[in-house]
Amino acid sequence: MRHFLTIFLFLLSAECIAGDLDTKKIIIISGDDYCPLSCNPISGKNGLGYDLAKHIYSQLGWQVQYEFVPFQRAIAYFKEGRVDLIPGVAKDNNTDFIDALLSNIPIVEPRMCFYTRSDDPWTFQGLTSLNKGRLGAIAGYYYWPELKEYIARHKNDGKVDIIASENAVELSLHKLIKGRFDYFVELRPAVEYHLMRKSIKPHIREANCLMKFPLYMAFRKDFKGAKELNAHWDKSLVPFLKSPEGAQLLKNYGLSFKSIMD
Repeated sequence: MRHFLTIFLFLLSAECIAGDLDTKKIIIISGDDYCPLSCNPISGKNGLGYDLAKHIYSQLGWQVQYEFVPFQRAIAYFKEGRVDLIPGVAKDNNTDFIDALLSNIPIVEPRMCFYTRSDDPWTFQGLTSLNKGRLGAIAGYYYWPELKEYIARHKNDGKVDIIASENAVELSLHKLIKGRFDYFVELRPAVEYHLMRKSIKPHIREANCLMKFPLYMAFRKDFKGAKELNAHWDKSLVPFLKSPEGAQLLKNYGLSFKSIMD
């Protein structure tokens, strides 16, 4: 009798464990090598987007898992439902995420800046100033409408070099130094992160920064719990970033609250 009771309790316990696994709340977040927002795990970091999502969403009982893939593949996985969340999505003119459920508070709101070599006096003074040389731009990234139109118009005439790589920002900075193109446009934190880690800072010069470029957390439209998670993100992000724990997290990426929101 005791033998059968033991088997019954074992099966009941196994069933309960399986039920817990079935009801576990998991968010699959995906990103490419775009530190500090998303990073290659071999660097020892998954990125600011993952770390913030893990901290904030865990308060509602969610677990966050990271899938590191090239950005274009992350978009495809997102559309297929294989990925639940993409950190760092622009709101305007973004057809890839037209149906996504975006947070109201951006994960970062930095300025978009142009960079050139330190010995080059060039400074961005409007799109006409780009005609003096060659621009470096990253494939699949979201620039403002006028620049997107410029890139589309000149991508085949030698005035634009399109970079498609898992480590696109780092590669672009090295190509800029080597003279493969004359200027490069990118969000300030992404460039500062690589300048902090590499011995290339003396060779790169900031050549004017423009508007703020807010990037948001984007859930797929059919993800259950997305509205609750976005609402919790909106009320929790800024207080956390201004806390000692949040400040230390930013410091781990060479950032400050001012650097990602100014």
